[in-house]
Amino acid sequence: MVAEGVPLFDVAKILGHSTIAVTMRYAHFAPEAGRAGIDKLGKALQGGAGDPGADAASGGAASSGVAEAVGRYAARLTG
Repeated sequence: MVAEGVPLFDVAKILGHSTIAVTMRYAHFAPEAGRAGIDKLGKALQGGAGDPGADAASGGAASSGVAEAVGRYAARLTG
């Protein structure tokens, strides 16, 4: 379920785990799932979530630094 994008909290509830730590023990990270998350975060940071001017209006310099860090992390995932 986690590999299909279901949030850990939801998986824990569905499976009846007492804590998310139990769920994490059995959840295996798939690089392609991480890449999809990075892509979504990158789009959100660039204002790609529907408001092209959001980045400039909300302090683009800070967002740009985060976007660069996300890009470096994504490169390591696909490295």
